Amino acid sequence: MRTSLFGTIACFALNFLPLIAFSQVAPFPPVPDSLGRQSLFDALFPTQDDILEINLTTDLGMLMKKRTVEAYQPAHIQFQIPGGVMVDHNLEIKARGITRKEICSHPPIKVKFKKKTLDTLGFSKFNEMKVVWQCKPGKAYEQWLYREYLVYRLYNLISPYSYRVKLVKMQVIDARDTSKQHLKYGFFSKTTTSSASA
Repeated sequence: MRTSLFGTIACFALNFLPLIAFSQVAPFPPVPDSLGRQSLFDALFPTQDDILEINLTTDLGMLMKKRTVEAYQPAHIQFQIPGGVMVDHNLEIKARGITRKEICSHPPIKVKFKKKTLDTLGFSKFNEMKVVWQCKPGKAYEQWLYREYLVYRLYNLISPYSYRVKLVKMQVIDARDTSKQHLKYGFFSKTTTSSASA
């Protein structure tokens, strides 16, 4: 049986898991802005392999309806920065991706924080992060998500032109009916070459 390219890369990443897990220093450290402030993402990065728990509330029906046009819509996010402040703020999200927008239960998203909010919290103005999460419910999709995460982690060790990633566990709540909630594992992503002031 022919093995897919992605499967080969994923297996390669799993073999290098000990190297990833015990790498104490980021190979391409983030760059602070002109005021010496780090980005919100960089504040999460020291605990990269720990899972950050997040509540995200938005109109899921609207997210699906607007997935092809990728229009921003209102949302609310809540999470505790490890050893730091509570983030409990309004923001905007939109669908993103190509194939996954068509085949996933909910499309992957991009989150966009208000720059004023970040300034108040003491972070730089870098305000957009991509979110990759499980395409569909089930253990198989959860495992594919972890494998994709490990591929990014492995690539971080060899190239400055790669995405840094942060594991998240998201409780996604439908703003129109809060009884409709979806638990999704995923990760934030940000390029290693983006400065905190980007």
